[in-house]
Amino acid sequence: MVAHHEIHLESYVVRKLVENGWIKGSNSHYDPVWGLLSSLVWSTTS
Repeated sequence: MVAHHEIHLESYVVRKLVENGWIKGSNSHYDPVWGLLSSLVWSTTS
């Protein structure tokens, strides 16, 4: 039986997304509480 590893699917999906204009982020900037990449969040003051 051939073993399947999820990392191969993940690598394929990430590669295809990046090839189509998506930006690959870093896990170190991910805030699991907010579910956001802090590097993509900005605020404005009035």
